[in-house]
Parts: sequence; C-alpha cells; structure tokens
Amino acid sequence: MELVAAELGRPVRYTWWPQTLGFVRNTLRLRRCDLIAGIGTTSELVQNTNPYYRSVYTMVYRRDSGLEATTLSDPALESLRFGVIAGTPPATLLAAYGLLGQTRPYHLTVDTRFFSPARQAIEDVAEGEVDVALIWGPSAGYFARVQKVPLVVVPLLEEQTKVRLDFRVSMAVRYNEPEWKRRLNRILVRLQPEIEKILKEFGTPLLDATGKLITK
Repeated sequence: MELVAAELGRPVRYTWWPQTLGFVRNTLRLRRCDLIAGIGTTSELVQNTNPYYRSVYTMVYRRDSGLEATTLSDPALESLRFGVIAGTPPATLLAAYGLLGQTRPYHLTVDTRFFSPARQAIEDVAEGEVDVALIWGPSAGYFARVQKVPLVVVPLLEEQTKVRLDFRVSMAVRYNEPEWKRRLNRILVRLQPEIEKILKEFGTPLLDATGKLITK
C-alpha cells in the first residue's frame, strides 16, 4: 500500500475491519476507504484490479519432527494432530482423508484486530500442541518465521485433488470507478518487481502463471 501511495503522491490512511460478513459494505461502500489492499480475485462484491500475486495453502510442521511430507496423503501423517481454520479448503481435504477426528479447528470468522487464528495455529505447532497446521501461504510464511523453533512451510502443490488450494489476490475498488481501477492496474504493473520482493521477504510462497513455485 505504501508503494502504491508513493506512486500516487498521497499519504496512506488505514481503516481496519475484520474481513468477515459486511466487510465490503462497512469499508469500501461507506467510503471509509477507497481501496481494499488484498481480496480474492474472484470476489463479486467489488471491482477487482488485475491480480498482483498468487499463493497457495501450506502444510507447516516443526523441522525437528522428522517429517518430510509434501502431501496430506503421506502415511507418515496418519496418526498426527492437525490444526486447520474451519471452512478453508484444507479442512475439506482432511475430511476426505478421514483425518478430522484428530484435528483442532480454529474459527474462521473472528475479529482479526484482536485475534489471529493463523498465528495461533502456527504457534501451536511451534509449542507442540499440534503436529501439522494447514494455513494460507502468506500467513503461514510470515508467522512461521517469527517462532522460536524452526518450522518447515510446505506449499501444497502436489495434492491430487479437485479442491482448489491456490488463489490469486487483487486489490479492489467500487464498481462505479473504472478509471481508478485502470490507474491502479498500470501502477501494479510498474511495481510488480518491488511487490514480489516484499512478499518474498515476508515469507510468502509465490506461484507463477503456470502454478509453479517461484524459487528465485
């Protein structure tokens, strides 16, 4: 957001609101803000910019666990304890593999100004409360890096499933502002190298246009 604001020559003023029911209505539509920083590209409640990154859900476990799993179907995971945010795609996978009975759910709809389910799930892995957490890539990458014990973040790219695990993220504006959207799209193209650098610094697993992990 700071990069975009610098391109526009304007200061940043944030409005914080939980991304739950009423999020768009109470922010963008009430003109408390003019731009949503990140939202799924397929959202029908807003006018999306072109996506500026693509990421994927991940599996997170302690480095000292001895695990080398890259998919939930790995037999090494059959008796382990899982953490997942209820209602997210990995929860569907856990159900398909018959693993819900050993899963700790974290609430999806919370006031994220005061509580972060993703952070709690990662902390529980670090503290040994659960063995494996299944968390959206940007959250997993960041919170895993700030734990006191080393954690492994594995992008779920090898799952043989119809459950979609990777998503593109856009910014968003109101429907009646097409020129504002076009201007942002031009800015995002110019800023793409810097945006990608920041995302990598924060540990976000990034995918290219073909769905492969960007490693450089």
